[in-house]
Amino acid sequence: MSAYDMVCRSPLTRQAQKALEDTIIPASERFQDGEEMMRKKDYAGAIEEFKAVLKKKPGYPGAYYNLGYCYMSMASYSEAVKSYREALKAQPGHFGAQLNIGYSYLMLGDLGNAEKELAEAMRLRPESGLARFYLGQVYSLAGKYDDATLQYQKAKELEPGLMIETAMGDNYLKAGKIDEAIEALRSAVMRSPGDDRAHYLLGLALSRKGRYEEAIAEYNKAISINPSAKTYADMLEVAKTAIKGAAGDTKEIVHEKEIIKEIVKVPCKYCGTLVENTSERCPNCGAPL
Repeated sequence: MSAYDMVCRSPLTRQAQKALEDTIIPASERFQDGEEMMRKKDYAGAIEEFKAVLKKKPGYPGAYYNLGYCYMSMASYSEAVKSYREALKAQPGHFGAQLNIGYSYLMLGDLGNAEKELAEAMRLRPESGLARFYLGQVYSLAGKYDDATLQYQKAKELEPGLMIETAMGDNYLKAGKIDEAIEALRSAVMRSPGDDRAHYLLGLALSRKGRYEEAIAEYNKAISINPSAKTYADMLEVAKTAIKGAAGDTKEIVHEKEIIKEIVKVPCKYCGTLVENTSERCPNCGAPL
């Protein structure tokens, strides 16, 4: 009978039982239990186990790294950064920890720190396509579309198996390179037919070319995969309205508009492109504003 089984069968309160577990169960067994919980996606339970490991064995880099992974999986990116920092202190140059710090900052929207940390990850492992892909995401979100394209292309050269065509197509779309966007997104939906966002973005790109029938087909595919996405349904209606308008089925209605003295840019709620608040439609996706 293992030490863990002995503890579990003893008539103790949960608090006393936990204290006894922490005392007699070795760090290696707690670590294995934590990894098993990770595999089962019981991240909260795994976190308890890895924290127990660190009480017994402070500075254990594997426990810190796994803690970071659990926090990242639970979208607790700030906590993930802290754990990965500790992993790096315990094991300087740990590529996985460095890469995931950059990714966590990316998910937090801290693009400056994300860029800095991912640059360090690329220094540690120049052949990593994933690090370049994440850096491309940073540049795309920052509006540096050409820089993003270069990183995406380099990522594909280094790791051809990376499925990043959806991100590439999105970046081309935001940059106004519609033909390139269509090509990348066609590749994305061929490689991953269940990617609803790829179908949606392809619909946007086709709409920009006035190919509304094809766009409608892509929007419908996106909706069939993810029926709860209101954005998809909204853009489907925009495309249908555009077809009716081209056929002369609708009359243009002109409304008086308040004159706005200060022109500012706001993000389109459908594709994220910054658009002047005096515009009636997004120049990127064609959605009404």
